[in-house]
Amino acid sequence: MGATYFLLRGLRKVTGEVAFFCLEYNIERIHPLFLGFGKMMELMLASFLLKYVFIMRAMTQGEKEA
Repeated sequence: MGATYFLLRGLRKVTGEVAFFCLEYNIERIHPLFLGFGKMMELMLASFLLKYVFIMRAMTQGEKEA
């Protein structure tokens, strides 16, 4: 963040500025988690779809043999 002083004057304005610093810090910390979570969900969906296709192919091949 790098801020060493407040840009605004007055308790109310400084309180708002601190709130923005805290919000920025929290978003910065959470950002990688969301990217990681999204990638994880994509991989889980791809895995599920591959298993579903495999099972459906096995079921249709079993019907053809019978």
